[in-house]
Amino acid sequence: MEALVARMDLLLAIGHRTRAGSTPALPHHSITGNDNMGKRIGFYHEMRIMLHLLKLEFVVSKPQGDYSPYDLISDWNGKINRLQIKSTSRSSGTKNRGYKVICCKGRDAKIKLTKKDCDFIVITCLENVNYIIPIEVIFGKTIYVHPHYPYKENSPYDRLQEPKFEIYREKWDLLK
Repeated sequence: MEALVARMDLLLAIGHRTRAGSTPALPHHSITGNDNMGKRIGFYHEMRIMLHLLKLEFVVSKPQGDYSPYDLISDWNGKINRLQIKSTSRSSGTKNRGYKVICCKGRDAKIKLTKKDCDFIVITCLENVNYIIPIEVIFGKTIYVHPHYPYKENSPYDRLQEPKFEIYREKWDLLK
């Protein structure tokens, strides 16, 4: 198992070379104009989450093809969860520094994900912050996560209440 994880780490590092210790800088598809870039970024983040789950000793499966409403399946001692992976690298541009995440399926007609589609949405930010959110607590098509929370001391954002989805930050135990 350790050899497999080490090999996946190496493959991810080779595929996305950066300065030592830094987060891979992946351009967003709308910046490059390359429609395949979004798929490449999504695949990269799916592999990052898969690797993390393997390190936590989950059994992980990936459905074949691109037609399933979920990206990964996690198995912890027989407890199966369907995971939809969403990545975000864009600040919403609002005062609260939130990152916008669209919780939908379909490229053109955005259809909200439901319990029929997946059990959890796993959101990964380029800051290597992850949120494991049960699909039942997501009511709209768009949510905001706050990877920079808690804010620095004396920040004007200190007065804000804790963002709604912070309780799901790095909550991998929800999959157990």
